[in-house]
Amino acid sequence: MKSLADKIEEYIKVLIERSESKTLELQRTELAETFNCVPSQITYVLATRFTPEEGFVIESRRGGKGYVRIRRIKGSGLVKKIRYSQAEACDWVDALIQQGLLNGREARLIGALIDNQVLGQLGEQADVIRARMLEAIIQWLRSEN
Repeated sequence: MKSLADKIEEYIKVLIERSESKTLELQRTELAETFNCVPSQITYVLATRFTPEEGFVIESRRGGKGYVRIRRIKGSGLVKKIRYSQAEACDWVDALIQQGLLNGREARLIGALIDNQVLGQLGEQADVIRARMLEAIIQWLRSEN
Protein backbone atom coordinates (compact mmCIF):
# COMPACT_ATOMS: atom_id res chain seq x y z
CA MET A 1 0.00 0.00 0.00
CA LYS A 2 1.29 3.44 -0.93
CA SER A 3 2.00 5.95 1.81
CA LEU A 4 0.40 9.37 1.79
CA ALA A 5 3.73 10.90 0.70
CA ASP A 6 3.86 8.48 -2.24
CA LYS A 7 0.34 9.45 -3.31
CA ILE A 8 1.10 13.16 -3.09
CA GLU A 9 4.31 12.73 -5.07
CA GLU A 10 2.55 10.71 -7.76
CA TYR A 11 -0.26 13.26 -8.03
CA ILE A 12 2.14 16.19 -8.41
CA LYS A 13 4.25 14.35 -11.01
CA VAL A 14 1.17 13.54 -13.08
CA LEU A 15 0.13 17.20 -13.05
CA ILE A 16 3.63 18.30 -14.08
CA GLU A 17 3.76 15.79 -16.93
CA ARG A 18 0.38 16.99 -18.21
CA SER A 19 1.66 20.55 -18.28
CA GLU A 20 3.09 21.66 -21.60
CA SER A 21 5.75 23.75 -19.86
CA LYS A 22 6.53 21.00 -17.30
CA THR A 23 5.76 23.54 -14.58
CA LEU A 24 3.14 23.35 -11.87
CA GLU A 25 2.02 26.17 -9.60
CA LEU A 26 0.02 25.23 -6.54
CA GLN A 27 -0.86 26.29 -3.02
CA ARG A 28 0.15 24.06 -0.13
CA THR A 29 -3.11 24.55 1.71
CA GLU A 30 -5.26 23.61 -1.29
CA LEU A 31 -3.20 20.47 -1.93
CA ALA A 32 -3.34 19.60 1.78
CA GLU A 33 -7.14 19.87 1.66
CA THR A 34 -7.22 17.59 -1.40
CA PHE A 35 -5.31 14.91 0.53
CA ASN A 36 -6.87 15.67 3.90
CA CYS A 37 -3.52 16.34 5.54
CA VAL A 38 -1.60 19.24 7.06
CA PRO A 39 0.39 21.62 4.82
CA SER A 40 3.62 20.49 6.48
CA GLN A 41 3.09 17.06 4.88
CA ILE A 42 3.08 18.77 1.47
CA THR A 43 6.23 20.69 2.44
CA TYR A 44 7.90 17.41 3.41
CA VAL A 45 7.07 15.78 0.07
CA LEU A 46 8.33 18.80 -1.86
CA ALA A 47 11.56 19.00 0.12
CA THR A 48 12.41 15.31 -0.11
CA ARG A 49 11.07 14.19 -3.48
CA PHE A 50 11.31 17.23 -5.74
CA THR A 51 15.00 18.05 -5.43
CA PRO A 52 17.47 19.26 -8.07
CA GLU A 53 19.07 15.83 -7.94
CA GLU A 54 15.73 14.37 -9.01
CA GLY A 55 15.39 16.93 -11.79
CA PHE A 56 13.22 19.62 -10.18
CA VAL A 57 13.57 23.25 -9.13
CA ILE A 58 11.12 24.66 -6.61
CA GLU A 59 10.24 28.32 -6.18
CA SER A 60 7.95 29.48 -3.43
CA ARG A 61 6.41 32.56 -1.95
CA ARG A 62 4.78 32.52 1.43
CA GLY A 63 1.76 34.46 2.57
CA GLY A 64 -1.89 34.80 1.56
CA LYS A 65 -1.13 34.95 -2.16
CA GLY A 66 1.74 32.52 -1.77
CA TYR A 67 2.45 29.68 -4.12
CA VAL A 68 4.80 26.83 -4.85
CA ARG A 69 6.07 26.53 -8.41
CA ILE A 70 7.69 23.24 -9.38
CA ARG A 71 9.67 23.04 -12.61
CA ARG A 72 10.94 19.87 -14.16
CA ILE A 73 14.44 20.28 -15.48
CA LYS A 74 14.98 18.44 -18.73
CA GLY A 75 17.60 15.76 -18.47
CA SER A 76 16.94 15.00 -14.83
CA GLY A 77 19.86 13.43 -13.09
CA LEU A 78 22.36 15.72 -14.80
CA VAL A 79 23.71 16.93 -11.50
CA LYS A 80 24.54 13.35 -10.52
CA LYS A 81 27.02 13.04 -13.36
CA ILE A 82 30.66 13.20 -12.27
CA ARG A 83 32.11 14.74 -15.45
CA TYR A 84 30.90 17.12 -18.15
CA SER A 85 32.67 18.01 -21.36
CA GLN A 86 32.37 21.61 -22.50
CA ALA A 87 29.82 20.61 -25.14
CA GLU A 88 27.67 18.68 -22.64
CA ALA A 89 27.78 21.57 -20.19
CA CYS A 90 26.77 24.06 -22.89
CA ASP A 91 23.82 21.85 -23.88
CA TRP A 92 22.79 21.71 -20.25
CA VAL A 93 22.93 25.52 -19.91
CA ASP A 94 20.93 25.90 -23.15
CA ALA A 95 18.23 23.64 -21.70
CA LEU A 96 18.01 25.86 -18.62
CA ILE A 97 17.58 28.92 -20.86
CA GLN A 98 14.80 27.22 -22.84
CA GLN A 99 13.02 26.41 -19.59
CA GLY A 100 13.25 30.01 -18.44
CA LEU A 101 15.49 29.17 -15.49
CA LEU A 102 18.41 31.28 -16.74
CA ASN A 103 18.47 34.46 -18.76
CA GLY A 104 20.89 35.12 -21.62
CA ARG A 105 23.35 37.14 -19.55
CA GLU A 106 23.55 34.51 -16.84
CA ALA A 107 24.08 31.82 -19.46
CA ARG A 108 26.90 33.79 -21.11
CA LEU A 109 28.62 34.23 -17.75
CA ILE A 110 28.35 30.52 -17.03
CA GLY A 111 29.59 29.76 -20.55
CA ALA A 112 32.67 31.90 -19.96
CA LEU A 113 33.48 29.98 -16.77
CA ILE A 114 33.00 26.48 -18.19
CA ASP A 115 34.97 27.19 -21.36
CA ASN A 116 37.99 25.02 -22.21
CA GLN A 117 40.09 28.18 -22.48
CA VAL A 118 39.53 28.70 -18.75
CA LEU A 119 39.60 25.09 -17.56
CA GLY A 120 41.60 23.44 -20.35
CA GLN A 121 44.95 23.39 -18.54
CA LEU A 122 43.42 21.21 -15.85
CA GLY A 123 43.11 18.23 -18.19
CA GLU A 124 40.56 15.64 -17.07
CA GLN A 125 39.91 17.61 -13.87
CA ALA A 126 38.21 20.29 -15.99
CA ASP A 127 35.26 17.96 -16.64
CA VAL A 128 34.94 17.20 -12.92
CA ILE A 129 35.01 20.91 -12.05
CA ARG A 130 32.32 21.60 -14.67
CA ALA A 131 30.07 19.00 -13.06
CA ARG A 132 30.55 20.64 -9.67
CA MET A 133 29.78 24.05 -11.17
CA LEU A 134 26.56 22.78 -12.74
CA GLU A 135 25.49 21.23 -9.45
CA ALA A 136 26.15 24.56 -7.71
CA ILE A 137 24.03 26.35 -10.33
CA ILE A 138 21.08 24.05 -9.64
CA GLN A 139 21.45 24.66 -5.91
CA TRP A 140 21.54 28.41 -6.59
CA LEU A 141 18.42 28.22 -8.76
CA ARG A 142 16.66 26.34 -6.01
CA SER A 143 17.58 28.82 -3.27
CA GLU A 144 17.16 31.94 -5.42
CA ASN A 145 13.40 31.80 -5.24
